[in-house]
Amino acid sequence: MNRLAREKSPYLQQHADNPVDWMPWGEEAFARARAEDRPVLVSIGYSACHWCHVMERESFSDPAVAELMNARLVCVKVDREERPDVDRLYMNAVTALTGHGGWPLNCFVTPDGRPFYGGTYFPPRPGADRPSWAQLVDAVTRAWGDPDQRAHVLHDADRLTLALKGLERPTEPADAVDAKPLEAALADFRGAHDPDHGGFSGAPKFPMPVYQHFLLRRAARLADQGRPTEAAEAADLALSTLRAMARGGIHDHLGGGFARYSTDERWHVPHFEKMLYDNAQLAMNYVEAWQLSRDPFFSGVAEGILGYVLRDLATPEGAFHGAEDADSVPPGGGPAKEGAFYTWTRAEIDAVLGPEADRFRSAYGVETDGNVLDDPHGEFHGLNVLYDRRGTLAAAAGYGDLPEEEQEGRLARSRRLLFEARLKRPRPRLDTKVLACWNGLMVAALAKAASALDRPEWAAAAARAAEFLLRSLWDPSRGLLLRRYAGGEAALDGQAEDYAFLAWGLFELHQATLEPRWLEACEALLKAARGRFFDPGDGLYFPGGIQGDPHLPVRVKDAHDNVEPAPASVIADLQLRLWALGRGDAWRADAERTLKGHFRDLRRAPRSLAFMAAVLDRFLAPPRSLVVAGAEGDPRVRDLLKVGRGNWLPDLDRMRAEPGDGHPPVGGAPAAYLCSGFACLAPVTEPAELGRLLGIAPG
Repeated sequence: MNRLAREKSPYLQQHADNPVDWMPWGEEAFARARAEDRPVLVSIGYSACHWCHVMERESFSDPAVAELMNARLVCVKVDREERPDVDRLYMNAVTALTGHGGWPLNCFVTPDGRPFYGGTYFPPRPGADRPSWAQLVDAVTRAWGDPDQRAHVLHDADRLTLALKGLERPTEPADAVDAKPLEAALADFRGAHDPDHGGFSGAPKFPMPVYQHFLLRRAARLADQGRPTEAAEAADLALSTLRAMARGGIHDHLGGGFARYSTDERWHVPHFEKMLYDNAQLAMNYVEAWQLSRDPFFSGVAEGILGYVLRDLATPEGAFHGAEDADSVPPGGGPAKEGAFYTWTRAEIDAVLGPEADRFRSAYGVETDGNVLDDPHGEFHGLNVLYDRRGTLAAAAGYGDLPEEEQEGRLARSRRLLFEARLKRPRPRLDTKVLACWNGLMVAALAKAASALDRPEWAAAAARAAEFLLRSLWDPSRGLLLRRYAGGEAALDGQAEDYAFLAWGLFELHQATLEPRWLEACEALLKAARGRFFDPGDGLYFPGGIQGDPHLPVRVKDAHDNVEPAPASVIADLQLRLWALGRGDAWRADAERTLKGHFRDLRRAPRSLAFMAAVLDRFLAPPRSLVVAGAEGDPRVRDLLKVGRGNWLPDLDRMRAEPGDGHPPVGGAPAAYLCSGFACLAPVTEPAELGRLLGIAPG
């Protein structure tokens, strides 16, 4: 066992029995590199990554390859989920060098941390387009050992580091902001939209929840502005994409939840890892889609996601594990394979479902020889990835021969039988670490869904998770949030995303419960984040902290929303929501600085800042809030606060005020004050009156 055996990260532990002398990221590794004058291999991945497993099995477990690595390199393994700041820098470096990135990420750096060469997966034997891993290690280390070639290596490291420093301040702050990026963003989404399959790219396709976050809010704003055609277009871009994803194989039709991404343009064949952060954000997308459309299809998908997370990712303490692996042992045994837990042969389905198999096969695209058309590695020969064809099979043989309600009942029973049969298979490995950031997203998802769909048990689950995170990871006396809990240990200073996403979860939990403690904890986290990560000069945030890591040569500011929103985007959004609830003008001032810092990028590439574009939209509109004055526990207060929770009112946040807090009751009855731009309408005491003020049709 190497040094990784002492680590808590499941990904690092997966490499603990490699013959490679892996070391964790830190001073010990870099001190050794300086003392022995060796380059450092920084090899980065995560526990659910399929190709990380492949390279570990093919190269890092090979004694001869390990002997070469150990003799010439200092080898460092990094869990990207524990250290996203390390991953971000070296991913930028490899992308600049090769034009693409991904995991496993293998970057060669100098003993002072400057990158000079790297790539992603390398095979055990040379191919037409790339050398073997052993050949690459040999070439890199020979260049390092030759004085003339090392001069070139160090020159390349200097140039690359200088280029990376150019990312530290992406653009100069703007003097003011306006609505032009909002129009440009919608045009950008319109031009990128795939009209046949949904989404905004070709293969591979990622869900990108930040896109739907913006489009659903833009639809509401355009409707408020009396622009129904554009509002319908924005809504359709989001809803058609969400519907297509949910019908595809990226969605687990038996157990709920979504895989990481689709390898094809049809959302059919995924890499099968299931990540907590994807599922949390998508649950929010589908709840909001239901609020806008009232289509139960969307609420059903959201319920399936949350059911999966609560069933399969919950920890005994009430928090949530990080991920499930892409690979698992096939039902018949043997080495782990990608998707083995989720894929089916026709014979397996026939054996479970009997006479109902024809109906199910027709509805879910099952073929005798398998339904994976593009299978370059032969991983899915004869296997089926289930996808929902019901939208195109109204008259298909074996499916459309019964009334719809009975058809759906039979299919639901078939799904349940297959789910129960699947439970007998070996499960994918579970990444058991608890991350503050991803758990914050799931707290937000549970709270939002509990409020919209009237599911108090989800609010209780969100509260239980929040209590564990605050108890185990947050030190309010020092304003310090730790990032990771695993194996009974809380460790690693939190990154900006930990503070931002947990604060988001606490804000949504306050909206679901109206308990002041959650709002107070949210504010405390945001104040701590400002001190640790915020650069008031340009309004941007250092993801890993103002001081940074001494072994990273560049402190890159992350200015873009990606598969997760940038911390700056979430923090600015929360600041505006706190300001709208009357928590102080300083929140708005900081949000405005952040918007100005990102505004030039917003104008140039709005789709890359989709969440921030939604923040801009909120900033430019008058703030809205609903304050209900009345005693805690009064059922009349509860009835008023419930009005409109199932409707799509993205700019309306709520709070309860005690009768003496400046919003008096009316005639002794609790009163609701609907406020816009800090001017309130006359108070109302009846839920029906409040519904009329909110524009909600009776019933």
